[in-house]
Amino acid sequence: LIFYHTDILTSFSIYFGFSHSLPMLIMEYKEMKEKNFFSFYLKTLPFTLLAVVFGVVLYFFNNDLLTANNLILFTFIVISSLTLPHVFIMKDFVENK
Repeated sequence: LIFYHTDILTSFSIYFGFSHSLPMLIMEYKEMKEKNFFSFYLKTLPFTLLAVVFGVVLYFFNNDLLTANNLILFTFIVISSLTLPHVFIMKDFVENK
């Protein structure tokens, strides 16, 4: 129904948010409640810093990516660079449950 009434990007975002992100957010919330936020934050900090550094380097070496025509391309590059570390973090997180 969502795919029928909206464009493909909006439809996928809504679908992804509810089918993937919401259950994982609930699991992460329970983990932080059992332990503490600081240990969870320390686990993700190296990957967060790496993603920020990658984004800054990409911006300074190629300013043309942030034009209106290339914004979607830049967004997909950033999302792709976050996906691999995300897979490893979530694999360990789910296995440790």
